[in-house]
Amino acid sequence: MPPPSTGFERLRSKDDHEKDRLLEDSGLLGDSDVEASAPEGGDGGGATQVLKVGVIRLAIVFIIFAAVVISTNLIVKSAIQGVGSYALGVDVGVSSVSLSPFFGRSSIHGLDIHSPTGFDLDLMRLRSVVFDLSFWAVVGQAIFNIDKPFLIKEFRASDLLVHVEQELDGTSNARVVLDRMVANHSLSPRPNSRVMSAKVIVDRLDIDNITFALSMAALSTAVGPVTYTLKKVRLEGIGSKDKKGATLHELFKDVVKAVLSAGLSQTGGAMKDKLLQDLEGVMGKLHNFSHAKEVYLDVGSGLHAGLHEAKRWASNVTDSMLPSGFPNASELLKEGMHEVAKEGMHKAEEEAEEVMHNWFGSAR
Repeated sequence: MPPPSTGFERLRSKDDHEKDRLLEDSGLLGDSDVEASAPEGGDGGGATQVLKVGVIRLAIVFIIFAAVVISTNLIVKSAIQGVGSYALGVDVGVSSVSLSPFFGRSSIHGLDIHSPTGFDLDLMRLRSVVFDLSFWAVVGQAIFNIDKPFLIKEFRASDLLVHVEQELDGTSNARVVLDRMVANHSLSPRPNSRVMSAKVIVDRLDIDNITFALSMAALSTAVGPVTYTLKKVRLEGIGSKDKKGATLHELFKDVVKAVLSAGLSQTGGAMKDKLLQDLEGVMGKLHNFSHAKEVYLDVGSGLHAGLHEAKRWASNVTDSMLPSGFPNASELLKEGMHEVAKEGMHKAEEEAEEVMHNWFGSAR
């Protein structure tokens, strides 16, 4: 049985609502006062429910959008790896791709071009790339199957490490990759036709801060690789010759050839001779950039045009590529050979001494 006051509370509540109605009709009670006096479970609860539904729908849209962005980045990453591996004949790895849906600029981080089997270090390792291609351009191309090149005004890569490694038999990782590029002989599977047919027009492609490391088996054993730095390599008008664009695997080939050509053009002396012997037969192809209008090189004194025509093998090695105390690469190579010879003679003497000890004992 409810307490005696319950009936009176109900009557008072009814009277209060009747008073509110009269005050509202007379204009003395505002809308906010009416909503505040509304019973629980009325219109206030309905508004809260609508707000909850709106928030849930917005969260679902955000999750779907984020999933589309992430999956698109993964697809583009896979496409770059597949096309690069097919173009160069060696594995190409990418750490991450970020196509921006908001700022119209995208980036690639950690692009590695591996060396062929039998070599220890990667041929090239690139830290980052930034370019002005938006997420929406890629999605629109994919959805509507537009047969039109991607237009990229600026493509900037930075911090590239190139390691040219030559074995005792004279074969280098650069030579093997160039052979596969020139012969279009790839050990990697061909990507799907949609990816292979995608084209780009790049107005300007800059690669800044390029470090070259040259390793020759005998020399590097003694004194390590010889290193030097190029300030910039620039390619202009890629795919703009006929305005039809260049495919992604053609872009890969032109960039790799430009970098190798720029770096190797700065060698001299004995290193030059050794590399020339290894690259005999492909040097002409190394300077042939099929889809770039012009290639520039900056070794620290400003950009110079016509890398594939004016730039040839330098007669001397720049001071930056030599350790202190060695005036040129020829002397460096001789010193390295001398160290190797001394090490070999010392080892041979130790082995001979051990044999004599085993045969004749301590009194020999």
